[in-house]
Amino acid sequence: MIEITPAARAQIQNFVDQAVVQDPALRIELDKTNQSPLSRNYAISLVERDDRERTEIAINVDEIRVFLNLDTSNLLSGATVDWVEENGAGGFR
Repeated sequence: MIEITPAARAQIQNFVDQAVVQDPALRIELDKTNQSPLSRNYAISLVERDDRERTEIAINVDEIRVFLNLDTSNLLSGATVDWVEENGAGGFR
């Protein structure tokens, strides 16, 4: 099961309030810029719920829709999604 922290939930709601997204979903996918098989990094983005790709499965995590690639979904069991701000920039991690 994936966990979404209160900070990440608050930021998702903030994006909805600002009309950045209307019906949000988190997309978690393998970061294609990292070529090392020994160290896997993931890209996390906020998308519209209708933007699910054919290679993704959709799960609900405490009422938040999450899109996962079929190839990596089993690797994310126990993962935590957080919102982190560093050096004036923020992002999901």
